[in-house]
Amino acid sequence: MRYEPVHYTIVAMDVAKSGGRDDQLQIRMRADLRAVVAETLAHQGLDTAGIAHDDLGDGVRLIVPARVTPALLLDPFVPRLVARLREHRKTAADAARLRLRMAVHMGLLHRDGDGWAGRPLVHCARLLDAGPLRRVLTASERPDLAVIVSDDVYEKVVLHGYGLDPDAYTRVEVAEKETTAAAWVHVPGFPTPPGLGDEETVPVQQRPAVPIGPPSASRTPHAPGRWRTRWKALLARDAVTHRFHHPDLTVTVRTGDLFDEDAHLVVGFTDTFDTSTAEDRIISSRTVQGQLVHRRYGGDHRRLDRELQAALARHGPESSEKRDAKRWGKLSRFPIGTVAVLGRPDRHVFAVAYARMGNDLVARSTVDGLWLSLSRLWDAVYVHGGRQPVAMPIIGSGLARIDQLTAQNLLKLILLSFVARSRELRICPELRVLIRPGDRTVDLREVRHFLQGL
Repeated sequence: MRYEPVHYTIVAMDVAKSGGRDDQLQIRMRADLRAVVAETLAHQGLDTAGIAHDDLGDGVRLIVPARVTPALLLDPFVPRLVARLREHRKTAADAARLRLRMAVHMGLLHRDGDGWAGRPLVHCARLLDAGPLRRVLTASERPDLAVIVSDDVYEKVVLHGYGLDPDAYTRVEVAEKETTAAAWVHVPGFPTPPGLGDEETVPVQQRPAVPIGPPSASRTPHAPGRWRTRWKALLARDAVTHRFHHPDLTVTVRTGDLFDEDAHLVVGFTDTFDTSTAEDRIISSRTVQGQLVHRRYGGDHRRLDRELQAALARHGPESSEKRDAKRWGKLSRFPIGTVAVLGRPDRHVFAVAYARMGNDLVARSTVDGLWLSLSRLWDAVYVHGGRQPVAMPIIGSGLARIDQLTAQNLLKLILLSFVARSRELRICPELRVLIRPGDRTVDLREVRHFLQGL
């Protein structure tokens, strides 16, 4: 039998100094650990039905599907887990206290009828057993949690923001059994992890960093002018194309006009699927959604409304506003992540609701909502796209007010979601992400490196 690998995030946790507890304390420890983890996941609103829980004896391992962004498993999951551990400490005796080590890694896993297989599981286990992580909790009794992430997670998730602080992580060398690798340790509430001496950490200046500007003369003393010229040339390039071989697909990021693309189109909507651009009161005619009305539907938003009504008939609204509360626009609200498939089969428009339209006519979205919406979008493209190319803008970078992420990081979120989901399902042969002409906030050089690392 052939097993196809699928991309997952792995979160492993175990209780420090569990071996010295008697049987009764072991039983209570296991029950308390399961309860703390389950309550933290539930408080975060994650769909626990899709997350596999593996019993590790004195710990637990979560196998999290790609539809859940790895960033959520670091923040807000870690702060909420710390809060739950702190509450547990207030009521538990010292002998029953839960102090956890936590390791996070991601990669391709195989699943059969009996469980999971794949090198990422081994790597995560080695991180959890790493000497530097153990020494953190030995050096100080204060921390309730010490976290270690793989270099892969740091490079692809932590380093690129998503609300995380890269400076809160300290680079260490892990040497456990067959594994020798770099990793990153974070202890919530501590500027640096206790117990890690200089011999175990890598100096800050050696940490990999995402370039945020042209190289300075101090870093390129021999030819600063040449490097600045090259940097500007790289930023001026209008396209990055990367070919993946597992799965076989192409991702292109370039400057261009979405509505000139010979491909299925993705357009972001709010949960009310409002369409009127009259006086720019509800929908701005400058947005991609407004351009859809005028360029695809000739300004006839009522025709678009009829198509939306037909496409949304199978979904059903989750709530409805009163007219005295929402004076303008539509009243029915659909769940975030709802996708309406419009147009003819050879050139669909996938209208995805990723933002909530406030009664004040201000659209607002969140990173969680965007990640969920992207996951539902890929499902819809898989079913209705006929394996044809798909083109989309950097959704979330306009008036949806995902202010905690730059356009650069929103783009990375889209790319990470697409590639991870494509390793579960063959969604389409090519994804094109279009940058607005004149928008110089996206560094294509950095995008190229990011794609090469996926």
